[in-house]
Amino acid sequence: MPLTVSISVSQNNGQPSVINLTDTSTGSDPGITSRRVYIYKADNTTLVPSGTTTAYTVWPIADSTIALDVLSRDFAVTIVVEWLTGSTVTYTYTNTYDFTAYTRTFLFNLSVDQLGAPIIINSTNWFSNKAIMWVCVNDADNAIAYGGNVTDAQLSLDIAYNMIVNSSKYF
Repeated sequence: MPLTVSISVSQNNGQPSVINLTDTSTGSDPGITSRRVYIYKADNTTLVPSGTTTAYTVWPIADSTIALDVLSRDFAVTIVVEWLTGSTVTYTYTNTYDFTAYTRTFLFNLSVDQLGAPIIINSTNWFSNKAIMWVCVNDADNAIAYGGNVTDAQLSLDIAYNMIVNSSKYF
């Protein structure tokens, strides 16, 4: 049966810098000799693990999963996986994703603060700023889910990131 390529992708909430990829392809192609992963940000630059000198990460054929420590914050990306026969790309898988664990963790911590001191929501704009961050996460998710739009998703994630970096101003 010929190879039908696919992958599953997840982000580890306990380690939000890590993206996990699993090869879920079916069938086989004994000619495949290597595999590589490109992770393109909205500005078309690539994310690779520290020390990688190429725009891609080699994903050994023998490994069905790979954990890539590449995120320093939330990003919307296009992931391209190539399966090669020698130096020739034989199969390609491409899809868009948004990784939001940094913002979701920040929002969770805001909820913990809120539960510990419920009066905090009475402070100027605290609750509405929290709601804005949730809307940004939702907008990023929707930009990917309904349009595969990495640029719009990243714009939403950038707003949330700015609120995290300047949290003393917002919370």
